[in-house]
Amino acid sequence: MISERSQILALFAARRIDLAQAERLLVLVGGRDRFLTLALWTAALLMGALANLAQFHLGDGILTGLHSALRSASGSNAAHYLHVFFIRLLGELP
Repeated sequence: MISERSQILALFAARRIDLAQAERLLVLVGGRDRFLTLALWTAALLMGALANLAQFHLGDGILTGLHSALRSASGSNAAHYLHVFFIRLLGELP
């Protein structure tokens, strides 16, 4: 996090690690921060989706409810963030 970054930069400023090591450590810390951010967004989006699905009655059919939820959420910011999350997830797979 921020304190870890400042510790890495302090080590670099004190010349205890070289530039390559500092860059590698900063990339590792940044990757972990980005993964945690994406994981939190995914959890929030899933909770929001489940809360929206609860308003649909099971008598109407679960597929009809899912279709309506997807149509209503397709233009929202949540759908955009979920789309970006999956693009980044698939792009970072080995």
